[in-house]
Amino acid sequence: MKASPLTIQEYSDSFPDSVQVLLLQIADTIHQVCPEAKPTIQYGMPTYMWRRKALIHYAAYKKHLGVYPVPTAGTPLIDSFAGYKTSGKGTIQFPFTEELPVDLLRAIIRYRMEQIAKVNS
Repeated sequence: MKASPLTIQEYSDSFPDSVQVLLLQIADTIHQVCPEAKPTIQYGMPTYMWRRKALIHYAAYKKHLGVYPVPTAGTPLIDSFAGYKTSGKGTIQFPFTEELPVDLLRAIIRYRMEQIAKVNS
């Protein structure tokens, strides 16, 4: 059985170069939107913590990148998810066959920051 990665770099290194580029793009986007976010591994996947809460998790799979948690029904961003596979459990999938929607990813991160800020206020 393969050991779980201890760092985001170890996680990324376990994928082909084409996927590593996308994983780095996600990490860079997180740092641009929330420079204070701290990288870690939770549930075996890259996670960024902010104000002691999980800001965002992401993972690479065979054909897509998964991002968690994302807004669910009844939130302003939900219309932006058209064209992507989602679940009612706060998951969105970005296929490897399409360009990473960086603007949508930024909006998801900002939304999560707003949620966390409300809890911590």
